[in-house]
Amino acid sequence: ELVLSRGILGDQGGVPKVACPLHKKTFSLESGTCLSGEKYQVQVFPVKVEADAVYLDLPAEEDLEELLRPRTPCVAPCM
Repeated sequence: ELVLSRGILGDQGGVPKVACPLHKKTFSLESGTCLSGEKYQVQVFPVKVEADAVYLDLPAEEDLEELLRPRTPCVAPCM
């Protein structure tokens, strides 16, 4: 299960962020860097909203698996 899919959206110093409800880490929605001071990072992609539609600019499908592969193990058990 993707914990960040249940994350809390907000901003930190004007930077849009998502906060992980399980691990209590916050990540920039612009760069993916961890705003909590740790060296964790999440992948981000360009997004465009037009009318009632949301568009993601994703790389080729064969490149996505490598981009989305976890680089650092969870800091707490993932549920």
